[in-house]
Amino acid sequence: MPNLEQTLVYKWLNEVWNKGNIDIAESLMHENATRHGLGDIDSNLPGPEGFRTFYANFKKDFTNIDIQMEDAIKEDGIEAVRCTVHALHIPTNKEVNFSGICWAKCEHGKIKEAWNSFDFLKMYQQIGLLKLSESV
Repeated sequence: MPNLEQTLVYKWLNEVWNKGNIDIAESLMHENATRHGLGDIDSNLPGPEGFRTFYANFKKDFTNIDIQMEDAIKEDGIEAVRCTVHALHIPTNKEVNFSGICWAKCEHGKIKEAWNSFDFLKMYQQIGLLKLSESV
């Protein structure tokens, strides 16, 4: 298993999300990179420019974002990181905690394509936007 800190996905999550350094996106993401699993952004502009839309929208609603990366796998240009997101939902002042996996195809030191799978259902439940019925 690789050293977690040596993966590009770790650097992306730590710099862009934990440190709020969106300006590093151009140096970590290919200009034509595609993303999956982030909702409407999947059909928008490719690369860092398209990602900035998702990032700005998420940051309008959440602050104190802290992503803890637990595991990483890196082989033949593919990286996967398992993580937990902690943040504060600004409109409700509620803390959220949910897990996720980022899987990325990397070429020449940049993310070329990324698949994101986060437990947004749990996040929506924690901020009160979704309630699941207790009866089945």
